[in-house]
Parts: sequence; structure tokens; C-alpha cells
Amino acid sequence: MRNEIFLAMMRGRTTESLDGAVKKVFGDMANIGGTGPTVYLMPSAAYTVPISD
Repeated sequence: MRNEIFLAMMRGRTTESLDGAVKKVFGDMANIGGTGPTVYLMPSAAYTVPISD
């Protein structure tokens, strides 16, 4: 339960794979006019993937 509360507070989302996470991020960026990543995603970034314009 605690993880779900933290996830909601951070406005986070979950996905089944790194590939799924990358697809969500690129979709979100495309919706706001982004053209590419602003950071590289690494598998070790399992808890935080900071991407912003």
C-alpha cells in the first residue's frame, strides 16, 4: 500500500518493461511537442527516470 501512495504522490505510472516505459515517455513528449530524449535511459534507473523539457 505504501508504494502505491508514493507512486500517486509523484504522479508516477507503472509499466511491465523498460521498452513500455520508453514508449510511454516518447508518447508524452510527442504530445507536448518534444522531438527527442533529454536524458538517456539506463536499466539501473529503475526508480527514477527524469525526462523533461
